[in-house]
Amino acid sequence: MESSVSSSADQSVADPALTQDQPGGTIPEYVELVFVEDAHNRQVTALTLDGDIVARIPVGKEPHDIAVSPDQRYVVTANQGDGTVSVIETATLSPVKTIATGKGAHGVAFSPDGQFLFVANSQDDTLSIIDAATFARQEKVTIAGTPEYVGVTKDGFHVFTTNLGGNGSITVLRNRGFASSIVKTSYPGIDPHGWALVPDGRAVVITNLGSNFTYLLDSETFESIGRIDTGATTEFAAFRNGIELWVTNIGSHYLSIIDIEKNDVIGTITVGETPHGISFSSDRSRAFVPLYGSGEVAIIDAVARIVLKKVPVGQELHNAAVARL
Repeated sequence: MESSVSSSADQSVADPALTQDQPGGTIPEYVELVFVEDAHNRQVTALTLDGDIVARIPVGKEPHDIAVSPDQRYVVTANQGDGTVSVIETATLSPVKTIATGKGAHGVAFSPDGQFLFVANSQDDTLSIIDAATFARQEKVTIAGTPEYVGVTKDGFHVFTTNLGGNGSITVLRNRGFASSIVKTSYPGIDPHGWALVPDGRAVVITNLGSNFTYLLDSETFESIGRIDTGATTEFAAFRNGIELWVTNIGSHYLSIIDIEKNDVIGTITVGETPHGISFSSDRSRAFVPLYGSGEVAIIDAVARIVLKKVPVGQELHNAAVARL
């Protein structure tokens, strides 16, 4: 049954001992849920893998990106409209903390060890570095060029932001937590935007809002080692396995499936109006694509490559993430 979840947005994060599932609780252990951002209604909608809505969780204004902590305890959203991050506890589906980061908070990512949360603040050209254990301490690094999204390499050694200023760039930082510092600027394409990590960690994928290309960058040097033309403007990407990369083509109503070893598009799936994010179930059997224009989530059989259903969720949907409870 769908429920509306509310909580004090500025309360401290609950003690870890109190966040575990209790006997008789309504959320079974290890169940996966899909979390989808609804920018218009200032909420995150939680759905089952079959598309049943179980909660609508209030967050900040205009949530634009979403991330799950490595331990699966928290889902966070960056709220562009009010420059904050909302922290949602997955065990209770409740917002437990709001963090002011900077104007235009847009991209979010956790370090692989779960110690830090990184937030790209697009309207004040900074990267917030937040202690993810308490969500209390925060430091900032200046990033020139309108940082939109932020990612971390699989080994945790580098943090990078995709920047829309000028023709676009990537700022690469050596990840030292609060002492992180910029080491390089890279220029893969026009208006670099979304990103994905090759599962073996050797490379980073970067999509482009200003072109039809998806770039493959070496994760140590951030030099280009591949480029694929999807035939439409690319925005988000996610790997189904070590070879198969799925890319959303904003405005073109379809996904491109890329074989990164062949460096070529091997299939497409028509999903609906304005695909604006992508996430997979943990077994990679299903994909979930928010459709910004129609306010629906497309649920895809990732093996058969067919849309199973579209679930009405809200308006102006942004990114999605899957978490295990």
